[in-house]
Amino acid sequence: MLALKNAHDGSVRAQTALSEDHYHWLTSLVAAHHLERPTCRLIAATAFLLGVIPLLLVSDQPDSHATARVAVTAAITLCTSVIAVIWATRCWPTRRQSRASAVTATVCVAAAVAVIPDPLVAALGVMAFAGPAGFTALFHTRLLLACTWAVAAATLAVATWRLAAADPLLAAAVVPLVVLVNVFAGFAWSLVVTLTDAKVSSALTDPVTGLLNRTAFDERMTTLLGARDRSHDRHLVVAVIGVDTHGLLMSLGQDARAERAIITAARQLRAAVRRDTVLAYRGDGNFLIAELFTTANPSVMLERLRGTLTDRPAQLSASIGAVSTPLAPLTAHPVNDVLDELLHLADQARHDAHRAGGNAARCTVNPALTILDDLDHSGDI
Repeated sequence: MLALKNAHDGSVRAQTALSEDHYHWLTSLVAAHHLERPTCRLIAATAFLLGVIPLLLVSDQPDSHATARVAVTAAITLCTSVIAVIWATRCWPTRRQSRASAVTATVCVAAAVAVIPDPLVAALGVMAFAGPAGFTALFHTRLLLACTWAVAAATLAVATWRLAAADPLLAAAVVPLVVLVNVFAGFAWSLVVTLTDAKVSSALTDPVTGLLNRTAFDERMTTLLGARDRSHDRHLVVAVIGVDTHGLLMSLGQDARAERAIITAARQLRAAVRRDTVLAYRGDGNFLIAELFTTANPSVMLERLRGTLTDRPAQLSASIGAVSTPLAPLTAHPVNDVLDELLHLADQARHDAHRAGGNAARCTVNPALTILDDLDHSGDI
């Protein structure tokens, strides 16, 4: 029985590894380092070149199949141009668009190799699979990577057969090089993901938004409150941002659109907050924010965050509740007690904003905290 259980657990882990998608949390890392735009431009340029090169290789080959070759390569150029436009014109594509880009690029490389008339150039062209294979290994699942490699292997087999018919020794020299380049590209990016995942534990990251989860939020709050002796930061602001659009879509059974709304909100909030702001996703359409202020009133920040979500391109409705309190009186209290009460007050303010019609911000400034009363009473005793 133990052997069967271990075998079952191993099978589950293997299936999880095959289906694990790194897209959201790696996107979060890219955004955190402000690399979205250069990454998009690089991918767009690569996709465009993948489509143009085959067209140049077949356009001046006068044979009976020239028309068909030009038609196929023209279709390839069109497909890769669409990929280039998607990556060049959007801040960051969705996971579905990214996955479609990888699959389309894989098919285009296979088609290009098939129509290139020179067998040596065609065999060397199989190395172009390193692009979609590396991208898939970095951002998507191992299952999709395995499919990419399967297409590459089939394409290489055909290209090798063509080259071997013309020059067997040349085929024997070229094929190992092509295999090495493709395998190394996929392995290298898989290694990057593995090492990055070990450094940024997925246990502390929400898989949908790529933001911190509640556990990580509590840990960051411990660090944040450890800086409460700084004289220039006198107030702690904790906010709960509820995406009203998410709740509406969930109630209508549109789960996919609700998830996209949350991903959009996460991206907008990440871009709007300061670098040292603690931003997390609690679930159920609610985001958590904690920040240190030199003034008690955070209304400017709250309205800026609300505007970030309601304006283009997000166009979401959000109810925001916040609480602002001086740091000094919190020194003698455990972080969990402080955070629980502050989040409770912020949630109450968010509910008030939601009941008032939503798409609004409410803030409680310098409330009478229960934990401070408890400390006063214990001191009297």
